[in-house]
Amino acid sequence: MQIEKMFMKAVLVGVGETAVGKSDSIAVNSLLKKALESALADAGLKKSELDGLIVCPALADSKFMAAHNLSSELEICGNLKFCSTLDTGGASPVSALILAKRLIELGALETIAVVAGDAVLSLGTSEFLNRAGRSINHPAYQDFTQPTIPLLYNLVAEWHMKTYGTKREQLAMVPVLMSRQSAKHPGAINRKELTLEDILNSKKIASVTNLLECARLADGAGAVIVTSEKRAGDLKQKPIFVIGGGEGVGPAHLPAQISQEIFSAKRAATIALAEAGMSKIHNIDYFGIYDCFPICFIKFLEDSGLAMEGHGGYWVECMHNFTSPNSGFNHKLQVNTHGGLLSFGAPWEAPAMFGIIEAVRQVRNQAGERQLAKASTALVYGNGGIFTSSAVAILSR
Repeated sequence: MQIEKMFMKAVLVGVGETAVGKSDSIAVNSLLKKALESALADAGLKKSELDGLIVCPALADSKFMAAHNLSSELEICGNLKFCSTLDTGGASPVSALILAKRLIELGALETIAVVAGDAVLSLGTSEFLNRAGRSINHPAYQDFTQPTIPLLYNLVAEWHMKTYGTKREQLAMVPVLMSRQSAKHPGAINRKELTLEDILNSKKIASVTNLLECARLADGAGAVIVTSEKRAGDLKQKPIFVIGGGEGVGPAHLPAQISQEIFSAKRAATIALAEAGMSKIHNIDYFGIYDCFPICFIKFLEDSGLAMEGHGGYWVECMHNFTSPNSGFNHKLQVNTHGGLLSFGAPWEAPAMFGIIEAVRQVRNQAGERQLAKASTALVYGNGGIFTSSAVAILSR
């Protein structure tokens, strides 16, 4: 029995989500339950078969001990051996997936649900700004009527432009790319293909950040079911293996002097790749990259090795040109085929869950019109705070 536990493999067997947009209320648990019900149905499981539950906290409808609160509403408390609320900011869904992987591999649990959702669109702009600013609580940004998070990411974008020569237009090309992806997803909050002019002419939020370069506020929830390879044998879906996971930690608050040393995504990606037994990032077929702001997307391109340091903007420009309807290349971008935070939708800390779900569907060959010709492996990256937390998971058939 002990030997069997040592070689337990963790697999994803169910994914599910609610509609993304504006919900009827800020009652987040109702969204979480719908997403979980969908994921369980996808797997062919009942909620009574869960022995683990991990929940990412919400901003709009914060609950004390959110996971325990949800388990009570689900009436599964007596079945659970593990119940935890996990908060690493926007990295939370990926961190939670990695934790579920570890627990399955140890043989401590058999079937775990990971659930994340929020209703920040229903909060309204002023209340969202207030709560978001207070949650970050940066000592230099205490006016919570201002868009604290965009202002802080804007500082990183300015630093990158000054340090590496990244162009303003290259930043703006990221949401253009994401809109081209989301146009093919029936559930995306934005179905319109945007142009560079659309982005640059949208409302200015900060010096090099416009409104359409900010994550799209949304209500919605997603859930995944993680179990052992052994348990997956008689379930509905072919198992998708979680073959690698890694996390990195940066400073709690963005420092006045930004430098390459504050970014932790490279450490997270290196750990995940090593665990997956992969020597190169280019062995991955599909990428779910956290794109709350263009600079987050560009930094991960560089920190993961997809682009050389300082060349993330050039990578984006090349992809922008190759995927243009008028390019003649018919190139499919192997990143964020759902549209990411910038176009699919961003319910606070939950968006990386949609990144996981899209990655699973790509690897399963269930992405419909968005399906890539080759997608046997996938990497998903989540970022929390202002580059405070990084989490990377690698999936495989």
